Amino acid sequence: MKICFLISSLRSGGAERVVSLLANSFSKKYDVEILTWEDSTPFYTLEAKVKHIPLNLQYVKEKYKNNLYFNLVRIKALMSVLKERKPTVVISFIITNNILAILASRKLGISVLISERSALFTNKISKFWFNMRKLTYKYADLLVFQSQNAADLGIANKIVAKRNVVISNPISIEPKQDIPKQDVVLFVGRLSKEKQVKNLIQAFKNISALNPTFQLWIVGDGPEKESLLQLSGDLIAKERIVFFGQQTDTESFYQKAKIFVLPSLSEGFPNVLLEAMNFNNIVISSNYSKAVEEIIEDGTNGFLYGPNDVAKLEMLLSDVMKRYELHGQCAANAHDGLAKYSIENITNEWEQNLQKVLKENGGQKNG
Repeated sequence: MKICFLISSLRSGGAERVVSLLANSFSKKYDVEILTWEDSTPFYTLEAKVKHIPLNLQYVKEKYKNNLYFNLVRIKALMSVLKERKPTVVISFIITNNILAILASRKLGISVLISERSALFTNKISKFWFNMRKLTYKYADLLVFQSQNAADLGIANKIVAKRNVVISNPISIEPKQDIPKQDVVLFVGRLSKEKQVKNLIQAFKNISALNPTFQLWIVGDGPEKESLLQLSGDLIAKERIVFFGQQTDTESFYQKAKIFVLPSLSEGFPNVLLEAMNFNNIVISSNYSKAVEEIIEDGTNGFLYGPNDVAKLEMLLSDVMKRYELHGQCAANAHDGLAKYSIENITNEWEQNLQKVLKENGGQKNG
């Protein structure tokens, strides 16, 4: 069996990371290829057996008349590649790619699985793509949601395929390690408006004098970086707040940190929470939607606060800083609950659903 993934690029990002993990895992049994519109070096390591095929089709205003024409060109190019590569199934990630994959694959009679990777209605998409999503998704063989909350919203708003399932994101689970922790509060992610890193910086600034040994480490890059640097003020010079930029290897940061904070206003499925739990960080997250409550049970394996509630974030941070040893059981509980997110279990869920689709379509049942 040949599996062909479709995603915009293999740069740094949550969807890109999941595609890379799944492709590597599937490549142990099947032929796996990844199609991308962009030709860029993969940020995440790919197994030698995984073939990356860049299509080199990014929008250039001077080259294409308009977005509609550009996407017709992309559909034609995708159909041509699929005819050549002859995959058993196409697995697409993210809205625009999903729509194009459905239109190209249906024409060729190829099974197509699609995956929603962001919060369904909090991310801005044009009216055209919003309507196209409703019109085309029903022709996909399977739609994968990242959380039950997303699935409930999708079904309620008729954003559905022939079959719809919930499959969480995978992680590579690390055994518990006795690496000495440092007095570090950590954030890992894109420095964009919806991440609300400014709330974390403000909360840390307000309690920094009372917790003089702690640093705030910010790992990532993005359009909000300059304003966040300004907000951090003299705490940068004092090395109380440290910006590390985008990092290929984030593992060492999680290993050293005691506390991880996710202050977002919206997320699809927060990979970083699982990664932080994986390295025994005590996690604090805004409860931006019911999706995060599927991961964190407040007070048991982490802590939740209302989005933009800087005062509550301050209180939680200060309490965990001062009583870190007392709250250590939260980190232990979080790590113990990660088994269901293992790459092996998540790959198995994808494979079981894939085989059901192929059986229903009269295709190959076994690899």
